[in-house]
Amino acid sequence: MTSPFLEYLNDKSLPGFALLKNTQIAQVPRQGARIVGFDEAHWSQSIADLRAMFPKPQLLQTREAKEQASYKFSEEQLKNGDFSFEDLPISLTNESSDRELFGESYTIFWCVPADKEAVISLLIAELSSDETIAISGEMLKKLWDEKVNRIFLHYTGEVDVLAHGLLQDELHEELIDAINALPNAPSEDAWDALNEDVFWGDDDF
Repeated sequence: MTSPFLEYLNDKSLPGFALLKNTQIAQVPRQGARIVGFDEAHWSQSIADLRAMFPKPQLLQTREAKEQASYKFSEEQLKNGDFSFEDLPISLTNESSDRELFGESYTIFWCVPADKEAVISLLIAELSSDETIAISGEMLKKLWDEKVNRIFLHYTGEVDVLAHGLLQDELHEELIDAINALPNAPSEDAWDALNEDVFWGDDDF
């Protein structure tokens, strides 16, 4: 299946980060949830550079937006307008989405080839550059926030949702095993630093 996002990635050198404004998703038979549209796209090797492009979120002044915001943000945040965009792909499935709250959304994907071993090697390289330093919980959090939880596997052919889901599951399981096999493997306490909500599955993308 072709899509605007896959076409956008055709001339990109993977891996890299893609920022999509107002991403639209839809359920596609045998392929699950897929990106079917967006208003803008930007490409970079730096997630920080893409995040720097975000405007300051402005809460919509509709009754629905204010009601949702009252459940999502603290009184202090509401008073000061201290909001931020949720740029993880999983946020596209949230009930109180940024589109509903602010009228726009910004989502960042880490786009990689659909090659499990290659992706794991890329991630492991970030943690094993200095084997004298034990991998900390903060290092794991950074890796998951900036890359693991943003993985978009770029297939060049057709794939069904079952095959895609299996590859995602295998990638996560083998990545954790590979990290634990490193000379500077993290302790159990370091792994505990990754809260349960960090280990979300991105099978839908």
